[in-house]
Amino acid sequence: MSLRFAFACRFVFLAAAALPAAAQTPAPPEPPAPPLHQQIVANLVFQFPQLANAGPSVESLSPPGVDGLRTGTLKFDKGRTQQFMLSERGTLYLLQGKPIEILDVAALDAAKAQREQTQAKEAAERHAQLAKATAGVAHRGNAKAKITLVEFSDYQCPYCARASKAVDELLAARGADVRYVVMPFPLDSIHPWARNAALAAQCAQQQKADAFWALNDAYYNQQGTFNKDNVLPKSRELVAAAKLDLKRWDACVGNPESKDYASALAAIDASVALGRAIGVNATPSFYVNGRKFAGVPSAQALANYLADAPGAAQGAPKP
Repeated sequence: MSLRFAFACRFVFLAAAALPAAAQTPAPPEPPAPPLHQQIVANLVFQFPQLANAGPSVESLSPPGVDGLRTGTLKFDKGRTQQFMLSERGTLYLLQGKPIEILDVAALDAAKAQREQTQAKEAAERHAQLAKATAGVAHRGNAKAKITLVEFSDYQCPYCARASKAVDELLAARGADVRYVVMPFPLDSIHPWARNAALAAQCAQQQKADAFWALNDAYYNQQGTFNKDNVLPKSRELVAAAKLDLKRWDACVGNPESKDYASALAAIDASVALGRAIGVNATPSFYVNGRKFAGVPSAQALANYLADAPGAAQGAPKP
């Protein structure tokens, strides 16, 4: 048996199933010389020489099914595995995911209903968590709206700056229908000034919501002008225009002994921890009444999410 390789997504077995059917009786085991699993590994290493040092082996290989296909698992060092299918004609399909069982209409409808029920429950739980976490923080839109739009954001993230335009457009058109809140999620490993910006914004929020939004907007609209060295001085200029107590703000951003400093850092850390707990793995990440929207949305996409927001008719849970 000669082996041919084909990369395919998880649906590749559907095409492979079109091969001529084998007999109903399972085929006898492969002859021991050379063992089929050794032949598979040899061909795999021939096609991808870099795998020679990865210790590939065939962990499992099923007997041929009625469609002539075998299913198997390749195992590499450090416990890594790769699913594959092998046709009776000797074509090996490397699968990105596990084979999918094709359900009949009734079973598929039941599975969809179960998934929707699970997702609705998870969204409701996230909605309650976010309502509690965002109680009393600066917001835009309608404080009593039935829909809450929460964004986990990084002020140095270029995609967040792009998303802010969509949010502004949405609020201009639908501000009476939504309460919009920003939660800090600085990506410290790649954005060196994002945490200081979040700190400056949190310290401003402790005094005035308008000062928070002034910084928020400046970080996005003038993102290219900020860096690790100037973010706090430039932020100070902005909050001074908002007529904050600058002495208090200075202590908040620069004095580790200050209670305001500790409170602001705790708020950032709590926001990051909550984000990770509910599935934030990139910025921006939006939640509409607990339903996640990842990536950079358009204003229309956000509006569509508002229309389908879970629990919108019942309103937000009380924190």
